[in-house]
Amino acid sequence: MVSENEIMAYLKQELGEDLIEASKPRERRVFARIKVTALRKAVNAMKRQYQTLRFMTITTVDHGFRILVPLPCRWSRCNSEE
Repeated sequence: MVSENEIMAYLKQELGEDLIEASKPRERRVFARIKVTALRKAVNAMKRQYQTLRFMTITTVDHGFRILVPLPCRWSRCNSEE
């Protein structure tokens, strides 16, 4: 079984400065705060390294900046800025 400390060290190695904070709030839990731009990078790194682990929660906080999540779309209108 993988330890919480190993997961935190791996995130630090993979994300570098994109990792703002990592902690172990309790047994079998890891909390990681990352830069918004590193979300996809973090999820892909975790999936690649720890395929049997699962994410319990992904939380975001809106501080007034715009986040665009690309979704598959069949209409050209989806690419417009509205």
